[in-house]
Amino acid sequence: MYEALGLTDRQADLYEYLVQGQVRHRPQISRELDLEDTVVQDLLNALQELGLVVKDPDDPAAFSVIAPDLSLEALIRRKEGELQRMRLHSALLADRYRLTAHGRQARDIVEVVRGPSEVDARVRLIERQVIGQIEVLSAPPYSGGFTPSEDELGLLARGVRSRVIYSSKALNQDHAVQTLEQFRKAGDEARILPEVPMKMLIADRRIALIPLSSGQDAAAIVVRPCGLLDALCSLFASLWEKAKPYTGADQLPRAAGLTEDDRQLLHLLTSGLKDEAAARHLGLSLRTVRRRVAALMDRTEANTRFQAGYLLGLGSTTAPGRTPSRPAD
Repeated sequence: MYEALGLTDRQADLYEYLVQGQVRHRPQISRELDLEDTVVQDLLNALQELGLVVKDPDDPAAFSVIAPDLSLEALIRRKEGELQRMRLHSALLADRYRLTAHGRQARDIVEVVRGPSEVDARVRLIERQVIGQIEVLSAPPYSGGFTPSEDELGLLARGVRSRVIYSSKALNQDHAVQTLEQFRKAGDEARILPEVPMKMLIADRRIALIPLSSGQDAAAIVVRPCGLLDALCSLFASLWEKAKPYTGADQLPRAAGLTEDDRQLLHLLTSGLKDEAAARHLGLSLRTVRRRVAALMDRTEANTRFQAGYLLGLGSTTAPGRTPSRPAD
């Protein structure tokens, strides 16, 4: 039974023996179990490394058991995590197998993934295995909220180039500005479109994932190298050229007479936030935001807030981003 947690028979026997007493001394254990002291020491060290026992700091020969409902549960969860990582790795191996197998069939080129956990696992697998570049079309709804995940920030930290096109509706999500700023500072390249045609993720231009539905009926298609994947890559490139670069508030030009508050408001609104969302972010009333917007538009004689942004210099900014660790195809 304990072998599932990585314990040998001897380690399991010693552990159950220790559970019966609050504190045990190594010489006592050696006598009662008729084992050599060095053998007992090795077994205790193994149990301590697994987090099942702890050594008394004042008496190195004394060991006590950590409550099994805590220590064994932690060990079980650790093993479950290892199994999940192995499951993700097996999916990667399956992808490699399909790509290299002789005479690939059409069903191996386009795969349907069903179920929320399966779709989520495949997304995380693709993010963890990307090498040079990831390209994303992003739009609400977001099942886990509009916040960065460890995997998303992790791939930026290891030098992966990330290009994301957001629907302007994404900017009205809770914490949208904070999330985009966190991504931007990590090296993300972001652009905004009024609408994106679908959600999509492309990794290294060798595999793409397109969500079909969400919730309990979640499903997605995975596309491997073929004419369809080439078309999806071309679609992203076309949308990228049309999208407006997203820049942080600290990168807006300091137009003459433009206050810091005005610059921040202008940044939020030209990025696509609605008046209500901008007011919440700035801690202002909706009436105050609309009054300031009207003043900025009067100043520039602009017909729209986007036009006002460009007239005040926003259109001259460029998309932030870092040089990719390797060139994109």
